[in-house]
Amino acid sequence: MNSEQAVGNTESDMQRTRFRVVIAVGAILGFAVFWGQYGGTSHYAGLCRKAMKDRQWKELSRLSQSWSEADPNNAESWFCRAEAARQLRDFATADGFVAKVPPKSEFGIRALEIRIELQFGPLNQPLAAVKSCLNLLHHDPASKVAHQRLIFFF
Repeated sequence: MNSEQAVGNTESDMQRTRFRVVIAVGAILGFAVFWGQYGGTSHYAGLCRKAMKDRQWKELSRLSQSWSEADPNNAESWFCRAEAARQLRDFATADGFVAKVPPKSEFGIRALEIRIELQFGPLNQPLAAVKSCLNLLHHDPASKVAHQRLIFFF
């Protein structure tokens, strides 16, 4: 074997290696996209929304529990868990779940409003409700719910 053949084989081997790496990376990226759309936690959102729309509270409770365990930082999963618990009349649990919804999330303002409703209502925790109203006003100074509840309380 002469030196030109050896260099040719090395270049050929490198091209095959590059091709294999490109194929492997493409397969990994393809799987990641597939998992994000079909196998990750995003499928829970549609299932939970359907259960909520259909007023299937026990199913919503089961699905949202799985969702929040799979993705504990997802605000909508905690909001769904709270709604299921509230509709099943487990008010203390619902209060705990809405407390986990970050106020700055898409569901934060509504979660604080529900918390205020629970605390002034079935939980009979007016002082905690006042704190929740102040928290709501911090995040939404124009909140009618917080203003009305505070005026009624004082």
